[in-house]
Amino acid sequence: MFSLAIGLASCLVIYLFITDELSFDAFHSRKSSIYRLDEVQNFTGTTVQQVALTMGGMGPAMLNDYPEVASFTRYWGRGKQVLKRGEEQFLIDEVAAVDSTFLEIFDFELLAGQRTTALDEPNSIVVTEKTARKFFKDFHEAINNTVTIGDWEYKITGILKPIPENSHLQFDALQSISTYIRRDSTFNTNWGGNFLNTYLVLHPATRIKTLEAKFPDFMIKHTGDKEITKLHAFPPGFTGCSPGLH
Repeated sequence: MFSLAIGLASCLVIYLFITDELSFDAFHSRKSSIYRLDEVQNFTGTTVQQVALTMGGMGPAMLNDYPEVASFTRYWGRGKQVLKRGEEQFLIDEVAAVDSTFLEIFDFELLAGQRTTALDEPNSIVVTEKTARKFFKDFHEAINNTVTIGDWEYKITGILKPIPENSHLQFDALQSISTYIRRDSTFNTNWGGNFLNTYLVLHPATRIKTLEAKFPDFMIKHTGDKEITKLHAFPPGFTGCSPGLH
C-alpha cells in the first residue's frame, strides 16, 4: 500500500508538472502564430552562444522584408525602476518598453484603457492594478494621470489585471517604446547590439523552415557580416527548447 501511494503521488506530481508546462502562454488567442526571434551567435574564437536577445532594427526590418510577417512587437526589459508621483515614490520590480502592437499580439487583460491605442503615443505607460494602487486608492483614478520615471513624465493610459503566472513575460508596467525612439533616431535601425526581445506574428500559411532559410541573407544584408548570427523559429512559452524564433 505504501509503494502504491508513492506511485500514485508521483504520477500526480508528474501530471501537474506537465499540465503547468503546457499551460504556459496558452491563453493568447494568437499563440499558434506568435514566434520569438532568437539568435545562434558564432563569433570567431569563441564558443557558440544561444541568446533570445536581438537588435533593435530586426523587428521593423523583418516586417518590411518578409510578407510572411504580419506584425511584430519588441520587449525591452528595463528592470527595476522608481516611479514617482508628487512626494510618493515606489520601486517597481519589472518595467519594460514595448511597441504599440504589444497588447494586440498578447492577450493580457485590461481593466481600463484601450488595448489598440494605449501604447501609441510617446510617454505613455500601462501599469498593473497592483502598481496603480500604490499611488491611487481607486485604480480607475490612475487613468490619464501621470507618473515620473527618471526625468520623464508618463501618462497612464491603461490598467492591467495581474499577469498570469503561466506567462513567460512578467512585468509591472509597460512603457511605450516610441518614448525611446523619439529620443534616438537610430533606434529602429540599430544593428550594433542585442538588448531586447523581438516577437513576430506570422501569417498562418507560413512554413517556418522556409522562412528560416532566408535569414542568413537577411543578416548579411543588414549587418554585412556573414558569420556572426543564425536565426531560427520556435513558439514562445516552452522551457528548455533550443533558440530561434522561440
